[in-house]
Amino acid sequence: MIETQSGGNVAANDDLREIVGGHEVRLAAVERRQDATDGKLDGISKDLATMRAEENARTVATTAGIARLETRVFDLVTQLAKLTGAQENQNRLAEENLRRWRTRSVVVGIVCTIAAAAGGTILSSQTWDDYLFGNVGFLHHHHVPAPTPPAQQQPAAYVIAPRSWEKS
Repeated sequence: MIETQSGGNVAANDDLREIVGGHEVRLAAVERRQDATDGKLDGISKDLATMRAEENARTVATTAGIARLETRVFDLVTQLAKLTGAQENQNRLAEENLRRWRTRSVVVGIVCTIAAAAGGTILSSQTWDDYLFGNVGFLHHHHVPAPTPPAQQQPAAYVIAPRSWEKS
């Protein structure tokens, strides 16, 4: 620089070179730190971008998993409703069948009771019993009559002579 430009005293060239050299060293150090910081920021930016991409992928996977789970739960509820409806229908049909059998069994019971009463009344007669089951040997026990003791003669006021067929 010249005096007319700066408006002041001109410093010696050696002094300026020394000052400029110090500034160069400091500027070089600042540039190195800035380059290192820029490298770290680039790494952090890449890591951040990677983390965001992983987070987005996780979010998409979680959303898809929840959607699949929701579909499965809906299908399970539908199947359960169908099964419950089918079970109710089976119970209703079984109840109707049971009701029919109860009615039939009551009718059969009444008929059997009437038949037993009539049969007991009719077959209690010795005539019908002999007529229907007279030839069945095991139903009739033939009792051998016990011998009667000989009659003792008692003196009677009036003695009647025995008849001819009563004599032994």
